Amino acid sequence: MKKILICDDDFDVREILSLIIESEFDNPIIKVSSGNQGIEKLKTEDNIGVVISDYHMPDGDGKVVIKYNSESSNLPLFLLTGEADEDLGAIEGLDSNPTSRVLFKPLDADILIENIAKALNQGDHILSEDYRRLKVKTVNSFYFPEISYYLNIKDIEYKELIKVGMSKEETYNKITDHESVYVKENDFKLFLGHTSNFINKKIDAISSLPESLNVTSEVMELLMESSNYLDISPLQLRAISSSVNESFENITNFKEMTKLMSDTISKSSYIVGHSLLAIQFATVILKKMGFSQSLISEKIISAALLHDVILEDDVLASVFTKDTHFNRLIDYEKEKIIEHAHTTATLFEKNETIHADILKMIYYHHELPDGSGFPRGENSENIPVVCAIFNVSLRAGHFFYFNGISDQSIGELIHTMSMSYDRGQYKKPYNILKEILGN
Repeated sequence: MKKILICDDDFDVREILSLIIESEFDNPIIKVSSGNQGIEKLKTEDNIGVVISDYHMPDGDGKVVIKYNSESSNLPLFLLTGEADEDLGAIEGLDSNPTSRVLFKPLDADILIENIAKALNQGDHILSEDYRRLKVKTVNSFYFPEISYYLNIKDIEYKELIKVGMSKEETYNKITDHESVYVKENDFKLFLGHTSNFINKKIDAISSLPESLNVTSEVMELLMESSNYLDISPLQLRAISSSVNESFENITNFKEMTKLMSDTISKSSYIVGHSLLAIQFATVILKKMGFSQSLISEKIISAALLHDVILEDDVLASVFTKDTHFNRLIDYEKEKIIEHAHTTATLFEKNETIHADILKMIYYHHELPDGSGFPRGENSENIPVVCAIFNVSLRAGHFFYFNGISDQSIGELIHTMSMSYDRGQYKKPYNILKEILGN
């Protein structure tokens, strides 16, 4: 399948373009932040089919991309600009491919989709107004036998794969080798309603910590896998947070809590596993700091559920600081990591039911006591106390997810954190962490 290359120095524009493309095409997307990076991808990546390039960029503008493309692959290229530049039509190489176009910002999504479809000869334009895509993992988790599921065959027709009433076992056997299936538009709405009811019933049935952890893990995995189309309502989020909080509050022994969590964590992705561990530590720290209101705990749990939701990728999510791992990433990945806290907080800011404290924790969750964190570089004196508690808990969750909880790993974590966390707003939650870890 042909790849689509996006060259734009604006992180938000790259993300918006990706969302537009992903809503209609299955094609892999490559994103870079400059013209020269785009040229490097054209040299090294196989099977690129379409290039989308901004006009004004540092480190190589749109003209250098056009020039290289016209002299080598001569791929369909869409040049994006916010200005009606008089010389655009005269740029050498722009008309070398008859499907290349200048597209003006603000970009019309339908026009972009139409042009990409033409450039790819319609073959990769897989979605129609009549069908919606579902990930197989989601179908398996929230099985709904009252609708039919389809495969897209050679990008031109839909073949019924699973008929109404087929058993869950039969369904699993038929779809397990596929990444996605398709449902008709009306059935898609039924599936979403079924999923929402399914989650609510699971929440209502929670009666123990293990059940709370399992339901929370399932919902978090669903958020990561399906955040592009499936909406977990604020009421469901609040109900999950409240349930987990009540379960944690009934357990005061740290070792008992860790033992109960170990099975869930071992089966979880990094995003889910380190978040659940952070919830564990934050709950105990809050209690020992005298926060008796369960609402405070619920806010932290909500922040843990949401803080990495737009990353979806365990590899990127596991980058905690600007360390060696971070420096090995390409520029686009670095930008995505640095910006994701701000982007996620901004996303949920529009929802009045998400409390301001939750937004703060999401926004500040990569800040460090010495001010070397991101996105703002806030030090230990300026960060809100609830954010300091959350960050201490995330730091411990991150470390123990990869290293397990043992006397040796506890000693290593406390030694590492003692160099910077024993100060300012971090001092008290850090020392409580030491206490509950028995160090």
